[in-house]
This record gives sequence, C-alpha cells and structure tokens, in this order.
Amino acid sequence: MNVFACCAAVLAFAFPAALAQETLEQRAARIHREAIVIDGHADTTPKFEDELYDFFGANPGDHVDFPRVQQGGLDAQFWSIYMGAVPGDGKAIKDSLKRIDAVRELVRRHPDRLGLAETAEDIRRLHREGRFACLMGMEGGHMIENELAALRSYHALGVRYLTLTHSFHTDWADSAGVFTPVEPRHGGLNDFGREVVREMNRLGMLVDISHVAKSTFLDALEISRSPVICSHSSTRSLRDHHRNLDDEQLRALATNGGVVMVNFFPGFIDPRWDAAQREKPADPAQRYRTPFSVVIDHLEHVIRVAGEDHVGLGSDYDGITDVPQGLDDVSMLPRITLELLRRGHSEQTVKKLLGGNLLRALERCEQVSRDLAAELPERARAQEFLDAATRKLAELETAASEAQWKASTDIRPEHEQAQVEAEKALAAYLGGAPLLRATQKHLAQREALAPLQLRQLERLRYRAAARPAGTLPEVVQELLQAEAAQSGKLYSFPYRLDDQEVGVQALDDVLRSSRDLEQRRAAWESSKAVGRELKPGLLRLRDLRNRVARAMGYTSWFDYEVREYGMSPQEMLALCDGLIAETRPLYVELHTLARHELAARYGVPVPDLIPAHWLANRWGQDWPGLVEAVELDPLFATRSKEWIVERAEAFYVSLGFPKLPTSFWKLSDLYPPAPGEARAKNTHASAWHIDLQRDVRALMSVVPDAHWFGTTHHELGHIYYYLAYARAEVPYLLREGADRSFHEGIGELISLAAFQQPYLRSVGVLGENQVIDATAWLLHQALAEASIVFLPFSAGVMTRFEYELYEEELPPERWNRRWWELVRSYQGIAPPSERGEEFCDAATKTHLNDDAAQYYDYALATALKFQLHSAICERVLRCELHAANYAGQRAVGDFLRELLTPGATVDAPELLQRLTGSKLEARAMRAYFAPLEAHLRERNAGRAHTLR
Repeated sequence: MNVFACCAAVLAFAFPAALAQETLEQRAARIHREAIVIDGHADTTPKFEDELYDFFGANPGDHVDFPRVQQGGLDAQFWSIYMGAVPGDGKAIKDSLKRIDAVRELVRRHPDRLGLAETAEDIRRLHREGRFACLMGMEGGHMIENELAALRSYHALGVRYLTLTHSFHTDWADSAGVFTPVEPRHGGLNDFGREVVREMNRLGMLVDISHVAKSTFLDALEISRSPVICSHSSTRSLRDHHRNLDDEQLRALATNGGVVMVNFFPGFIDPRWDAAQREKPADPAQRYRTPFSVVIDHLEHVIRVAGEDHVGLGSDYDGITDVPQGLDDVSMLPRITLELLRRGHSEQTVKKLLGGNLLRALERCEQVSRDLAAELPERARAQEFLDAATRKLAELETAASEAQWKASTDIRPEHEQAQVEAEKALAAYLGGAPLLRATQKHLAQREALAPLQLRQLERLRYRAAARPAGTLPEVVQELLQAEAAQSGKLYSFPYRLDDQEVGVQALDDVLRSSRDLEQRRAAWESSKAVGRELKPGLLRLRDLRNRVARAMGYTSWFDYEVREYGMSPQEMLALCDGLIAETRPLYVELHTLARHELAARYGVPVPDLIPAHWLANRWGQDWPGLVEAVELDPLFATRSKEWIVERAEAFYVSLGFPKLPTSFWKLSDLYPPAPGEARAKNTHASAWHIDLQRDVRALMSVVPDAHWFGTTHHELGHIYYYLAYARAEVPYLLREGADRSFHEGIGELISLAAFQQPYLRSVGVLGENQVIDATAWLLHQALAEASIVFLPFSAGVMTRFEYELYEEELPPERWNRRWWELVRSYQGIAPPSERGEEFCDAATKTHLNDDAAQYYDYALATALKFQLHSAICERVLRCELHAANYAGQRAVGDFLRELLTPGATVDAPELLQRLTGSKLEARAMRAYFAPLEAHLRERNAGRAHTLR
C-alpha cells in the first residue's frame, strides 16, 4: 500500500463521520459514474445510414447523440436493427444487412470514442478504456426470413439479441401486437420457433421476448437454457396494456434468470395516457406529460415481483413519439439513479439495474453457448431425441389428461371411451418399439451423457414399461379398457340407504355423525356393496398388470411400482414395517383408548377389536370425531365452501407463492354437483397437472367442514408443487416429485400446518380466547389426520395386501378373508359380522383400482411430513413443534421452494438429507406425539391392551 492509500484508509477509519457527509446528489453521481450503464433498446440506427448525419454533434429533436450520451453517463447501447418489411417480401435480410453495416461503419470510423461490443467482457473493457460500447439487437424475427442461416450470419456480424416478433406474427411465433392486440395464430412458438430459440442458445445470442404474445413468452422460457430478456417492456399491473408483462410473467422470467428492461414510452407505462391523448388544450404548454416517476414505479414493481436481479433499462429512445417529463433524452438518465436512492434502494440494487443485471445475463448466455459447444456428439444426438420425444409426449399426454379429466368430472360411457382412446394413443407411442429401441440405444452410451439426459432417458424407459404397446399391443389395449371400465363402475355406483339411492358422501355423513349403531352399520355395509361389482374387474386388472410387468422384466406389478424408489419389494416392505414398528407403542395406546371411548359412547361392552362401523372412516384409516372436545366441523359451519378454497390459496400466497392462475378457477371442478344436476363425478379429491406447464386444476367436492378445509390445503400443495417445477430448468420428463412420496408428503405437510392452533386462530376459525387443551389437540391429530392411526392401514394393510395380490398372486377366493386378517392384525379392527368371499371389501378402496401398488407412497409421505415439519420448526421458525404458524412466513416459503423447484432433477434421499439432516424415518413423528404417548400410558393404566 502506498503512503497516500494508507492515509486514506486511516482517515476512513478515524473519521467515519466525514465520509457520511456525502450528499444524496453526490452519492447518486458517484454510483452512476461507477456503474456500467446500459440501455437495452434505442432506434437511432436509421440515422446512421444517412451520410450527412453527425452522431457526435448536437441533434435537436433526437433522444440520443454522443454529447448527450456523455452527459447521461451511458456506457453501452443496444442499437436496434429494425426493418418494417412485410414477412416474406424478400427485403428483410437485405435491408437488415445494410443497417448492421451502418452501425459497424460508425464504430470503424471512430475507434477512439466507440467500440463494437460482442461480449460482456467487451463491454467491461470498453468501459475501462473510456469508450462507448455499441451493441446490436435485432427487433423482429421476421428479419431472418425463416432461415437459421440468416440468424447465424447476423450473429457473426455482431447481433447479440433477437426479438422473436415485432407488431405482427411471424410464420413461427405469435406477437402481442403493439397498439391493438392480434388474434393468435400458433398458440406460441411452433416447432421451427423452438428451433430458433435453441439455435440462439447455441450461438450465444440473447432471446428477447418483448412484443411477443404471452404464449410465445412462456414457450421461450420453457425452451431456453439461457436467460431471456425483455429489451423494452413494462409492467401490466401498473399499466394494463396487452404488450406489457403481467406478474405471472415477471415471476416466470425471474426463474429463468432473465431481465426486464423497462420501456419509457408513456403509452406503455402511464394509465392516464389514453385519456390525455383525447384532450386538446388550446395552449400546448398545458398538454399533459407523463412524470418520470412513472418509470421509477415500473422499475420498482419489477423489483418487488421478480427481484432486484431481473430489472434494467430499455428506453426505446428515438423510436417513441413521446417521453416522460424529466426523461426527455439520454442525458437525463442520472435522474433515475437519484430517484431510486431517494426511494431507499441500495447501491447494489441501483448498479444492478443500471447495467449489472444485463451483463450477468449476457455472461450466462455466453457460458451456455460454450457448454453446448463442449458437449459430445452423443449428447447432441441424445438431446435431439429427447426434444423430439418430449414434444410428441407432451401432445399425447395433454390429450390423455383432458380426456381423463372429462371422464372424471362427467362420468358417461362416451367419456370413458374417449379416455380409453386417448390413453391408447399415448400407450402406442410411449410403449412403442421405436421409442423403446431409441431409448435403450442412447442409454447404452450413458458415459457420454449429461446427468440430466441420463435421468430423463431412464425415466422414459421406466414409464414406457407401464404401457409396452410395442411388445404387448393387445394386452395394453385390454388393460386400458379394463381400467376405464373399472373406474366407471366405482364412481357411478348407485349406493342405497333406507331404500333410497344416495351418494357416497351421504354415507360418510352418517358415519361421521350418527349415534345409532344400526344406522351406522347400514351405511357402512352400503359403502361396501360396490366391492362385489368390482371384484371381477380387479381380478382382470391384476392379471393384465402382471403380464405387462413381467414382459418388461419385473416380477410383478408391485415390483415394477416399487422399483421407482430404487428398492426391491422386500426392501419396501421392510421400510414400511420399520415405520409401523417405531410408532406401534403409541398406536396400541390409541387403540386401547378408542375401544373404551367408543364403547362408552354407544353404551356397549368394550370389545377386543374395534367394530369397523363404529369409526367415522369407511376403512378405519383415520378416526375423526372420537375426541368430543376437538370436534372441528362446527367451527366451519358459518363459512362458505368458496371461503374454504380461497383461504387455502391465501395461505400459499402469504408464504410468497403467486396467486393461482386464472385458468385454475375457470377449469377446476371444486364443489359437489348442484341438486338435481344429472352428472356423476369422481368423488375422490385430486390435483391435476394437465400439460405439465401452467394448466393446473383441482377435482374436489368442497363443503364447509374440517375435512375439506384440510383437504383443500392439501390439494393446493400438489398444485403449487406442479407450478414450482414447471420451469425451464426442469425438463418435461422430470416435472414430478423428487419421488412419489414427496408430492403426497407436501400435501400432508400443509394439512398438518392447516390444523395448527395458531393458524386456525389467525384465520378466525378458533376464537382469540378459545383454547383447546394441548393433549386433547395432539390426540385429535393422532386420530383424525393422516398420522399414527393411518400408518397401520397404509404401510400395513394396503401395502401387504397389494404385495400378496400381485407378487404372490393371492387367489380371488381368499381375497376377503386375507383382507380382514390384515385389518385385524395391523389395525385391530373387525367387520360388524363375518364377511364371506361373496364380498370384496378391499376393492372398495379407490387406489386398488386406479392407482395400483402405490399406497405405501402415503405411508412414506406421512413420515415425511413430520420430518419436514420438524425441520421447519427447528431450522426456520425456531419454535416448539405444536405451536407453529407457517402463514405469513416467507422463510417457510423459501424452505418449501428449495424442496419443490428441483422436481425430479435430484435424488430424493439426498434432498431430504440436505434439508432435514437425516434419511426418511419415523423419529420426528414419534417426537411430535411424545407428550400424548406419556399421557395415554397413564390414562390407559389398568386397561387390557388387546393389540400387540
């Protein structure tokens, strides 16, 4: 350190107050001088073609010339290469080359003051040298005239971004229009448009999605591996103009790492502008002018919604007919710096906005180009195959999902048949010999593949094994037909009670509320009547599924499903048995309590096994309503069914997640059919990801009670999981949970959070002075939510029964006997009377029919939710396990996003270990209920424990 530097350091240390004397204006000037200030878009370039034009002289009426560039502290400018040619007239390329040449000639003639910048490092170097950096951006995809060769030529000449459209559609991309919207043509990008984006990534050219339709915007984000930019766009929340970006787009762009450079044109930023144009004051001096503060408002909105890393400047100078007052030309850019500081933004934020963010995006774009160039030829071939397979798969899966949705929301034979046909088409492609051969071929070169490519190919091979149409075409078609028929029987079955046809919800209402044992028994037995009808179909499904699995090298359908976890059937059984064993002592205490409480309720002797019709759930998988002090349904009696759903959405929004897409509310089926409505629907709550992008829906039958309050929070957990990984960084084939249990685990975690007393109190369900005894509350949670009581059914009865059904091919004449043996052994529950083989009570469980050999997912998810809750309480909220309120805690949202956004791009065990500190286990679950277990041991002292 030299002496002067030493003195400066000592003064700074000794006299910090002296440094604080810098005025706001001085600070703004310093920051503006130190920053690399970049404007993303100016239309001065046509003037460069005029030999008489002097860029270095004063040009009244213009917005940009060199003297004003220097006054405004602008360090780099993207000059717009725009030609208003009609697509296909053959002039676009010729005229564009002339304009590019004009920019290059200007730089060539003035190397002492100007420099051509083609990289981020060029911009930094020219800034150090004191020269003005000239970059080029091409405004409008029509100027490549549908030729990738033209795109490559433009890049070679220095063009570093391409705006995919201007004010009209191209042959491959939809535009938003400029002053009037235009009707869509392609629905976004077509196949050639997608290739354009990929080629830009390969070249290292930024994808600019100003001017494009929202569908094009979202397509480009999905495809681009590089950050995208909006070189001159503004926000729709502040100015409702179709050309602007709504908040959903801002958030989506942030996930891509892109940058929105705010446009200065009053017509795009000022909601008062339209009305002002209709006013004609006699004195022109009285004409309304947009204040420059409106630009700052848009910049701040981008910061609030997308973040400080995703905002920049895109003035559109010399291309707009009006400018804000106070930003009359480029010389006034320092006013932006001053106003941002005045509004409290940090030096770091301001420097990022002025140019740092765009530099970062350009550097990342260059790195992606290098990465692509370094990939081995096999990687390129594998990627081409995956891209093509994904495009076709997305088309077929979306069609199949739509057909399944229709068949589930309006159960009719014609809808079931349409579902079968759509699934046949999907199976024919996914399980077809060409796709399987190509997948195996690329997997044979696994050492040359990128990790994500390998993961996608393995996923594709696994999924193809479920529907090997190329190997067993007749069996696959028969299986699809059988599954659709079975679902139709299950969900349209005419249940009867008291000689009247009723819906299944009416039976559940009786089991939840009636004290009449005969009425309860009648409802329970009615709920099992459908099993008799389903038994032949389940037998057929078992045989067809096993034939498919064995043809693909698995020992059974159960083996096939378990292998997705990387386990053998025996390993999965061992994991499930371990979860049951660790929580068994508490379950035994709960079982003992329930026997005595229910016997007292119904005025009968205490049985050794709980009669199934005594419980509120048809399968005894949870025991709601057993604890009188925590009967929650009355707390929701004054609420509407709409409030239940809106409250659940508000919970996620409070964590920092966006509001649900408008399409969710438009397309979902959320409530029971209206009285008299001639429509049968699937009564099982479910969340749907129709296109693995933004089309998310829920199928529910919400009524205002505790069950649907928790279920709605749960199902929206799936929806927000879908939206979290529906982003460009997650390939289509990996847009699913880290493993199957993760999706259900997230839903269950939020259900647990929804019934924490502080949250119920915060939403007004529990009164401020209404306190529920802590032990009673834990007892309610252990009995009525998927937790302790649920594990013996999910990890025990269902998992063992399906293992024996598929792996051991349990004979159908033993199905009902074996089902009840397992129920007695694991759950300690018995039927009201003996159930012979004329019944098939197992088949009444939805999942055996249409989600076969996966019920252990729910068991693992149950353990997972407590493990995640424990981590949130210990690592994020730092609170006691039973007093957590997630709502309003953005840190909880951050934790969840870290869990959700990777989708299946990471290994589930590694993700869980990183976020919670341990592998999947029931230790956190046992700890959560430890106070209850101690209480029950004391309460049950002296009582016979009939279950071991």
